[in-house]
Amino acid sequence: MSRHNNTRNAQKGKFELTIEGGKKILHENELIFIPSRKHHSGIALTDCELIDVFSPNRKEYSNN
Repeated sequence: MSRHNNTRNAQKGKFELTIEGGKKILHENELIFIPSRKHHSGIALTDCELIDVFSPNRKEYSNN
């Protein structure tokens, strides 16, 4: 659980995402918004390429 909003984009593959107990399969070229403070987890069902965008910026993933 994080204080950051998260948008996850599946560039390639299939990814199973669980948010607050509900499951969603993210397919290629789909995106999903994960609100802050929501318990979430995921598992790649195939080889995946994912892009995560966080707001506010997560310092632990920043080069600055």
